[in-house]
Amino acid sequence: MTSYAQTMTRDNELGGGAAMAAVAAMIAALFAGSTALTPIYVIYKQAFGFSQVTLTLVYAVYVVGNLGALLFFGRVSDVVGRRPAALAAMGVAVVSALFFLLAETSPGSTSPAF
Repeated sequence: MTSYAQTMTRDNELGGGAAMAAVAAMIAALFAGSTALTPIYVIYKQAFGFSQVTLTLVYAVYVVGNLGALLFFGRVSDVVGRRPAALAAMGVAVVSALFFLLAETSPGSTSPAF
């Protein structure tokens, strides 16, 4: 006897090879996007007067944040599903990249950031 979940068809899903290519492209875009901002740290050093220690701390916070997110949110996709979790991750990555790219002042200053 088949269950209701087994008999439901999924017409909006990609086939094996196309699904694999779509996921690979999404992962590649996330990795490329997250590392593309690393060279901007040198610009921040010059524009905001950051020291080498500050740049190292910024990168360390980035790494610790990634590890924490992986450990904390790793099971979210099991609960909400792979597609919603992946789309939310892409959205957060785009928003955070925009914050980095559009920054005009350091976080401790009193003038507006945008």
